[in-house]
Amino acid sequence: MVMDHVIQPGARLGIESLSRTLRVSASPVREALARLEVDGLVVKRSLAGYRATELLTGGGVEELFEMRLLGL
Repeated sequence: MVMDHVIQPGARLGIESLSRTLRVSASPVREALARLEVDGLVVKRSLAGYRATELLTGGGVEELFEMRLLGL
């Protein structure tokens, strides 16, 4: 849903609402959000829950490529 932009960049992700939408318990949703956080697709904020990451700006894309070039 994050990759397909069903969940918009910057949107708040509630565990309970996602579990209702997906018709699963909260545990697999928590596990999935933790994996998405490791992959950089969501951000966890203390006392605020999860949010989908924002899209990169043009400057952000340039910075990303510069960092990758330094790693070569």
